[in-house]
Amino acid sequence: MRREIREKIYIFLKMIELFIAFCIIVMIVILTAATLLDYVQGGGRPHYTDVLDQFLKEMLTFVVGIEFVKMLIFHNPERVVDVLIFAASRQMVVEHTNGTETIVWIIGIGLLFAIQKFLMPPSGAKHIENHESHEAHERENS
Repeated sequence: MRREIREKIYIFLKMIELFIAFCIIVMIVILTAATLLDYVQGGGRPHYTDVLDQFLKEMLTFVVGIEFVKMLIFHNPERVVDVLIFAASRQMVVEHTNGTETIVWIIGIGLLFAIQKFLMPPSGAKHIENHESHEAHERENS
C-alpha cells in the first residue's frame, strides 16, 4: 500500500516536471517570436531576456523542489546527488557569472556526475526498489 502511494506521487511529480518543461518551451517560443518581431519592426533592443531570466529562475526552482520531494519519497544516495546536480545546474543557468565561476560550477557538476557514476552502486536503489516490489507481489499472490 505504502509503495503504491509512493509510486503514484512519483508519477504525479513526473507529470509536473513535464508540464514545467512544456511551459518553458512555450515561453521560449513566445519570447523568441516577440524579439524577432521587435527587431523586424526596427524597435530598440527588447528586454525580453529579463523576462526569460526571471521565468527560468522561478521554474527551475520548482524543478529543484520536485527533485527534493522525490528524494524524500525514495531515501537513497542517488536522489541526493540528483538534487545537488539540479540545484547546481539551476544556479549556473540563472546566475550570470564570470568565466572563472562558470568553470568552477562546471567542475562541481562534473564531480557530482563522477560520484554518481563511479562511487554509487550501479542502480542499487532501483534494484532494492524492484526487489521490494517483487517480494510484495509474491506475498500478495501467496
